[in-house]
Amino acid sequence: MIYFNCTEERWRNVIDHMVDLAKGNLNKRIEIKHVNDPLETIEAVLNWVTDEWRQRVLQMTFTKPSEAQKFINHFQIILDRDMVVQSVDQDFLQHLNIQKEHVLFKSLSDYITESDFKKLRKYLKKLDRPNFRYTQTPQIELMDMTFMYTVKKLATTAYVLNLFHIQTHLKHFKKGLSKEPKEFIRYQQKKVYRDRIADIKKHIDHMPLKELLILENVCKKYMVNSLQLKKGFRELYQCSPYDYFLKRRMNHAYLLIQTSTLSLKEISQMVGYAQYSTFSKKFTRTYDISPKDLRKQMLSITTAEIDEKDQ
Repeated sequence: MIYFNCTEERWRNVIDHMVDLAKGNLNKRIEIKHVNDPLETIEAVLNWVTDEWRQRVLQMTFTKPSEAQKFINHFQIILDRDMVVQSVDQDFLQHLNIQKEHVLFKSLSDYITESDFKKLRKYLKKLDRPNFRYTQTPQIELMDMTFMYTVKKLATTAYVLNLFHIQTHLKHFKKGLSKEPKEFIRYQQKKVYRDRIADIKKHIDHMPLKELLILENVCKKYMVNSLQLKKGFRELYQCSPYDYFLKRRMNHAYLLIQTSTLSLKEISQMVGYAQYSTFSKKFTRTYDISPKDLRKQMLSITTAEIDEKDQ
């Protein structure tokens, strides 16, 4: 186990970053101060994961547009050379709950910070370079909301500002998205089903060995059909419910033959067999030795131990 000291602020930054990442917020980075400790490795990995996810999000809008629509809000704003808004996405207006006249034909600088505006200007200058490729997806604070963005230069001396916003809260998803996707529903159903099979196993574990295992009654009690029960039991425990209960009976009988002086007939009755012959066949098939031969082995071992003590 590795122990190291760090400030509460650094540790809180790591926790906050992981929470933001889980919520789909890809706009934060942890400042790396090169202190060369184990926590810095975690900080660097979190930054790398965030950057990688950010790039994949932008690719998804082109490679898998239908999937992107579920979790990514993509808006477009048309800007002229002076960064004045010429057109705006209707979805953008609805998302921010603003009127078109509030932004149309107004400078983008009125709605973003000075530092973001300078970064955007710098970004636009790089678009004129041949074979320009951005290495990191920039972000911008617009009307109290953080967006990742890319810019496309149009032949008409205008720009298309593409804004991307990831939101995992259901109220921000596109209309028509199921609140419980089919995969999640299937997972939940399977979990309930497996838990029910585990409860049935516990029921069999606590059954008196004299009783008969009647699957029909078990199915009614736990609300499963016999096919589900048999299939689920085999998946979880690699045997049928009957074989599992039989193993319980035989294990107990084996222990009694080894450690008690009860007759074999009494033992067979204790584990639910009225006929000794039936018990003997089941026992021999299970352990490849008959109850009588096992009892003889135990008696011979006990006699040998007594003889050793007498000597």
